[in-house]
Amino acid sequence: MAKQIPLILLGGGLPVTPMVSRRSRVQGDRCAALLRLIYRQDRTIDARAIAHDIREQFAPLNGRVSVLNTVVPHAKAYKEAATLRIPVHRHERRRRGVTPSACAVMHQLAWELIPSLGGEFAGAFPLRNRAA
Repeated sequence: MAKQIPLILLGGGLPVTPMVSRRSRVQGDRCAALLRLIYRQDRTIDARAIAHDIREQFAPLNGRVSVLNTVVPHAKAYKEAATLRIPVHRHERRRRGVTPSACAVMHQLAWELIPSLGGEFAGAFPLRNRAA
C-alpha cells in the first residue's frame, strides 16, 4: 500500500502529492533529491522575502529537497508563448527593463539543472541580456 506525502508546488500551482511506497522505504531504496522551482515571482519585496523564507524552510532537509536558484518571473511572455505554442526561449529572446528575458531565464534554468550545458545556447545564439 502506498502512503501519500504532501508536497507543495511553489508559485501558485496545484499541490503535488507523490506516492511513496512503504515497501521502498522498508527495503532501503532512496528517492532522488527533489528540486523545487519558484515560478511566477513578482518583482516585489514581499515576493523576495517569501522566496527567501521558502529556501530557509527547505535548508534543514540537507539537500533531499532544495529550491533552485533560478526563479521564473511573472511575465506575460510565458502566457503568450503558450498561446502561440512555441518555446518561450524563442518567443522572448530579449526584453527591456530589469526583468531578464524568458530566453535568459530558460538558459539559466537549463544550466542549473544540467551543469555540463553551461554556456551552451539553444539555437547557437549568444545572449546579450544575461541577467538572472
